[in-house]
Amino acid sequence: QSIREASPVDLSSADQSMPTNKPTRAVYCGSAGHLVVELVGNPGVSITYAVLAGTRHDIQVSKFIKTGTTATAGLIAEF
Repeated sequence: QSIREASPVDLSSADQSMPTNKPTRAVYCGSAGHLVVELVGNPGVSITYAVLAGTRHDIQVSKFIKTGTTATAGLIAEF
């Protein structure tokens, strides 16, 4: 299925949760670094990914975690 909507992720001040009925289908990372998230079905369990700039990751994220995330420039939630 194709991506129909996208929105920037803002971790400048706090974690960002996705709506309960609308987890991501993918995440685009515009910068390299670490991406810390909680995946759908695993609340309270954070996972850290090492990501490269300009990459798309097919993961269902329920929450983006500010602490530890360094790949914040150009971070896009795709639905």
